[in-house]
Amino acid sequence: MLRKDLPVIVCFLLLALPIVAQDENEWSVWMWNNSTQELMRVYEDGSRLIVPIRLPYGYIIDDYYYWYFPEFTRDGRYMTICARIGADSTVFVYDLMNGSQVAYFNFTYAHSCYAVFDETGTRLAIGLAWWFDEWFWHVNSRMIVLEIGTGRVLSELRPGRRHPDTSEWFPFVGYPVTFEGDIVHFDEVPYEGRTRVWEWNIKQGTFSEMVNYPHPISYLQSRHLLGIGERIELEVNTELEYEQTYGLGAGHKPNVINVLGNDGNRTPILYSPTSDIRAISFIDNGRKIALLTRRDWENVGWTHYLDRNGGLFALPPEIQQYRVTEELYGTADGFVLFREPEDGLDDLIHYRFEDDDLISSVLWQAETSDETWDVVWVTPLEGEPGLRPLTDLEMITFTGTE
Repeated sequence: MLRKDLPVIVCFLLLALPIVAQDENEWSVWMWNNSTQELMRVYEDGSRLIVPIRLPYGYIIDDYYYWYFPEFTRDGRYMTICARIGADSTVFVYDLMNGSQVAYFNFTYAHSCYAVFDETGTRLAIGLAWWFDEWFWHVNSRMIVLEIGTGRVLSELRPGRRHPDTSEWFPFVGYPVTFEGDIVHFDEVPYEGRTRVWEWNIKQGTFSEMVNYPHPISYLQSRHLLGIGERIELEVNTELEYEQTYGLGAGHKPNVINVLGNDGNRTPILYSPTSDIRAISFIDNGRKIALLTRRDWENVGWTHYLDRNGGLFALPPEIQQYRVTEELYGTADGFVLFREPEDGLDDLIHYRFEDDDLISSVLWQAETSDETWDVVWVTPLEGEPGLRPLTDLEMITFTGTE
């Protein structure tokens, strides 16, 4: 017989979580090995730290439907990850100084979950979903914000009913993307043939639509400079003409980079009529934006970067190779690349800008081809005062031949 009560949160807290200050000039990379459940921290000088993560027996973090990636506090010390056992999901919190579990929160009858820290590392925004039963979907799928130190639920949204503090209707659930101050940005679930991003003000108890695209595009993304509050995003703009490539259909290819204002307004700064923009990344502490572009099945890669004067520059040829470089992350002095070559060993390369040159060095390389590491966190970029606002740029047309 199925239970008809609401999901139960079981909270076990072992330690309060202070944020530990980090040298502003220091950056590092956390890598996750899903096979061994280990984290490896790679520092800018090439030194490394291995931290085993041991989940309780029976818990899984990946199956046919889901693969849960860890999320981190801004200083990289604490990690949270969702795991599932049977019909329940649990959010675990770890101190990565020693790999110890400091808290966990169990949710009954929640088939999947996703959690992010706020900027202080003291609260979690958690999205919970139940996929396989209509009644359970409405009762057990929800979004909550809780205080890690006490386990107290600070705010909550549930689908299919009105918000408890307002008259607004909340017919869906979401997975959080960012959590700053009283604002949670989250992706809508289920997608139902569209992509929508919402803003939830947990103090005022209101939510509003931030992004609404007519197609379910999994690789739409935004990037944020935390220190200066600047955010960029990809958009599918069907009002602008562009060439049809590799058969995804009209409207399915991101072709514009926008600056997203706090008021929800968008300022387009780059338009690509001939190739879709697969990904974007702030690099060099926000002074530049790297572009992953694709013209057809055989031509894809991190090809160019845009500076704040409107200049477009090609990246080195070895970075642009198809299916060699897949992941690029900005650092304070340039960027790092995680490469997965088809016939070689995975590695992590650091590129730093020095005048007009890019200087590269190998930070890490796998010892065997059987290792399964992924980059899951890089020290967040803050930007710096005095950077020219991206909104000052006139929209640039990108042809891929610059």
